[in-house]
Amino acid sequence: MNKTLENVQLLEKQLTTLELNVKHKSTLYSDNSDEVIEAAKALNTHLYYPHPDSKECYWFVYKSKSNPRVSIRVKGPIL
Repeated sequence: MNKTLENVQLLEKQLTTLELNVKHKSTLYSDNSDEVIEAAKALNTHLYYPHPDSKECYWFVYKSKSNPRVSIRVKGPIL
């Protein structure tokens, strides 16, 4: 199972149930770049690739479908 995807879905569920009318921006850090890539595909969101000459990571920003005020950035480990 993809732990990164599970964490995104759990965090989205928790943030969308809050009774506050504010924007929520969170960042999740994954231990596995492959999970970040798979999660981006499963969530149908744009995956940002690292530049080959720098120490970058794979990452994406997921915006909740049920509450567009909730956004979650997911980053993988530095390559």
